Parts: sequence; structure tokens; C-alpha cells
Amino acid sequence: MIKNNLIITYMIAFLFSNNAFASEQELMQKSYLTIYSVIEFMETGKGIEKACSTAEDKFYAFTNWENSNADALKNMLNIKKSYETKAIQKVGKNAKNAFEKHKNTIMAKVNKTLAPFNNNPKNKIIGACNNWAAAMSNKNSSFRSRIDNEISFFIVERDNIYAAINNNANW
Repeated sequence: MIKNNLIITYMIAFLFSNNAFASEQELMQKSYLTIYSVIEFMETGKGIEKACSTAEDKFYAFTNWENSNADALKNMLNIKKSYETKAIQKVGKNAKNAFEKHKNTIMAKVNKTLAPFNNNPKNKIIGACNNWAAAMSNKNSSFRSRIDNEISFFIVERDNIYAAINNNANW
């Protein structure tokens, strides 16, 4: 798994190796990797919330977080779409293949994380579910602060990210 992540990271760097503006290149790379970090968090959160919820006991910690960050998440996903569209347009099939491979790697990590939740009865995972919901609901938890900081990155850097993506010299 680590080997795949390194290959993907090097591939991303290779795609942009002709860039004369290292700071914009680094910004695009950080944006791309941060987007997938947030996507991994979101897919994991959705899966845990679903695995933990029963007819009698619903967990809404992730849904509440997602709803409270809807605009920022929409902006982030728009950046992802712009980035991938431009990369495929400029670099071609290799970029599309790299994006697909990275997406599959992230989803494999999500599935591995969710396996204990999906493969055990509810009564065996309820403690983990409660701990997860508490961390997800606590804005001051390290669990939440990391992801909230990643989302804030897109709010602060939005215009710079779009400028870097749209600068043909970066491709």
C-alpha cells in the first residue's frame, strides 16, 4: 500500500516536472493530495456512520459535520474537478490513469478501515462507534482539527489554487 502511494506521489510530481513556478506546482500538488485526504475522511465517516447506526440508535456525527461544511466541501470538489479536467486535457491518458489509480488506492484504505465495523455485530462495535461519534462531534479533538484545517486550506487558498490550475505554464 505504501509502495502504491509513493508511486502515485512520484507520478504526480512527474506530471508537473516541466513547471517553471515551483510554488504553484507545490500548491497544486498539496491541493490534490489534500483533496484525497478529505475524500478518504469523508468516505470513512459515511461508512462508520452507516455501520454504527441501527433502527433504534442513529449516529449523525458525520452527517452533521458534512452539512456544516457543505459549501467548503463543494468548493473543494469543484477544485478537484478543475484540476483533473485540466490535467487530463494537458497531459492526457496518463493523468486519467494516475487519478483512477489514486482513487482506487484511497478506497482500498477506506475499505480496510471499515472492515472491523462491517464485519462485526453491532454489540461488539458500539464502544468504537461511541468513541468515533464523540471525536467527530468535538471541534477540539485532534481527529476533527486535522480535517477542519485541511478544509480551511481550500477556503484560504481557493483563488491561488484556481490561478495555478489555469496557468498553462504549470502544465
